[in-house]
Amino acid sequence: MATQYSILSVLIRPEIQEKITVGFLLMDENNVFFNFSKNKLAAAKSLLSSNAYKSLKDALYNINATAENQHLKEQPNTITSRKSNTFSKSYIEYLSRYNNNILSFSTPKEIELDATIDIFSKLYRKFIDNSTIIEKKPFTNYIQRFKQEKRLILSKHFNIDRKVTNKEIPNLIVPVTVTFIGQNEVPTFVQSLDFEKRTDFLSNDISEILYLQRAFKDENKDSVAMSIINEPDRIKFPQQHEIWRQLRNTSGITHYDISEADAVIEYAVQHNVQPFLNTEE
Repeated sequence: MATQYSILSVLIRPEIQEKITVGFLLMDENNVFFNFSKNKLAAAKSLLSSNAYKSLKDALYNINATAENQHLKEQPNTITSRKSNTFSKSYIEYLSRYNNNILSFSTPKEIELDATIDIFSKLYRKFIDNSTIIEKKPFTNYIQRFKQEKRLILSKHFNIDRKVTNKEIPNLIVPVTVTFIGQNEVPTFVQSLDFEKRTDFLSNDISEILYLQRAFKDENKDSVAMSIINEPDRIKFPQQHEIWRQLRNTSGITHYDISEADAVIEYAVQHNVQPFLNTEE
């Protein structure tokens, strides 16, 4: 199999076949390199229906997960490289049909170059995205700015940066500080998780989500748990990246990339979430 590439595009206006290029595959007999632009994904969100956007997002992350599951070696950042024949022409055609034309793949094109990370990076920047990607803004700064800019609407639905104890949740063993907490039929909370933290601090932050879920469960209450996360650099933070990958595959917690933080507001509005407590400390 010669080196081939395929460009992934989002169909935003079917009537005139208008598309946005969003992802890039480079492959040969032994290697697959894949990446998609979170900038382009964020742009597509405003142009698609909520169902179409969810289908697109799920498809892109599923393609990435397929490559992740064939783990043989690490490559930089959001780029996936794996020795595998999974991304064959027939598989690409299947993916295109499966996603109902929301996400399309160009016919694989052969090039007389080796499938290497350097070649991939150059072609990705040329065809897909050469700009600074959203998630590379410092996570803490992004979250603080998000809370400041959206505070008016956030405060209508959540208590913000609230420390809760067993006074508020009787079965909570240790106090937990939660980024956002509210309720409608069930308690609803959001925790921000900085995956560039030390692993012991990160583990503690994740444990707090589990503590809250368990405390509500012990009261025979369901709860809605969400997190706002950032994908860490795979080279600089290999342990954190592995935790990030595993956490995204767990059920029971809905995860949003920092570029999608507005989704927690959309959920709160749609489900009429109200602050969990009537007053702030």
